[in-house]
Amino acid sequence: MKKRKLERLRLLAEVVLPAVKPEEFNLDVWKSIRPDGTEADAIGHATSYEPFAIAGLELAKMGDTGLFYPIFDGLSGLEAVKAFFDLTNGEACWLFCPAWHLSREKTQVNEVIERIESLLDWEQNRCEDEEPPVYKPLW
Repeated sequence: MKKRKLERLRLLAEVVLPAVKPEEFNLDVWKSIRPDGTEADAIGHATSYEPFAIAGLELAKMGDTGLFYPIFDGLSGLEAVKAFFDLTNGEACWLFCPAWHLSREKTQVNEVIERIESLLDWEQNRCEDEEPPVYKPLW
């Protein structure tokens, strides 16, 4: 895992996500602005973190829907997330896709933080030639 990947995921887990109020977190939307409030998933909140914004992680608006999606380096959606954090498809989905989380209730921000920490721990403690885990949906 590249140093940038480790550092960006660590910042997301240690700085960005702990500051998110439960009522502002929703894993089902990148970001949603409605009259009754704003919700975003981990990536939606990450785009508000200045170092990530300076590095190019941004949100683009989906017409007049009040919904937004991530963009980075000419990519959008999950592809932008994978490129920004240097993740495989399995890693990105395991961390950030709603269908890959145990609770089909409302996933809490702490669940995402725990998964990021688990991935970081594995990366720091693995043998050099060890194959990465296979990440699969939980359904």
